[in-house]
This record gives sequence, structure tokens and C-alpha cells, in this order.
Amino acid sequence: MMSNRQEKVSSFFQNKKRKETEKSANTRSTRVKENEHENLSTPTNDTETATEKCLRSFDLTSKFGPCCGVTRLERWKRAHSLGLHPPNEVLEILNKLEPADPAHQSIWFNRI
Repeated sequence: MMSNRQEKVSSFFQNKKRKETEKSANTRSTRVKENEHENLSTPTNDTETATEKCLRSFDLTSKFGPCCGVTRLERWKRAHSLGLHPPNEVLEILNKLEPADPAHQSIWFNRI
């Protein structure tokens, strides 16, 4: 049989665990709601074209240097001048785009 003190301690930790579980569930649902909006503007892997996948891969490859604050073309030229061998496919894609095309910006543009 548990003493009164043991029951209070046990009850305290049970309540604490329950509150943490509720808080965690609320945080998860908030994150899901935030990501729903983001998913509308960001194509999923299923709908991405080969061009989008290539540009995304270039953006996420850190060996070509930072991509914040520069266009993809500027980043490609910088990486090329440093001898980092960026993919020629990316240069070909970027040269075919109109100058005002948002695809010139990295995936981090206006997010960071």
C-alpha cells in the first residue's frame, strides 16, 4: 500500500506527463497547419518536373557554397570559378529561363 506522500508524488508525475503529451499534440497540430500552407506553394516530389528537381538538388548541395543572397546563376558562376564543377545541366536550364523567371532564385529565397 502506498503512503499519502507516495500517492501525491505519483499523481504529480502522472499529471505532468499528461500535460506534456497534450502540449506535444497541440504543437504537432500547429505544425501541420503551418505546413499545409507551405505545401500549396511548394511542389511535392510527385509533381516536380525534372528541371525543378535538378535546380532543387543544386540548391541543396552545399559543396557549391552558400545560396542565400545570390541567384542560382551567380552561385553557379562562383562555384565554377572556384573549380567546384557545378552541373552544366543547371547552367543550361538557367540560360533558357526568362530574366524575370522566379526559378532564378534558390528555394530559400524569401524564406530565410
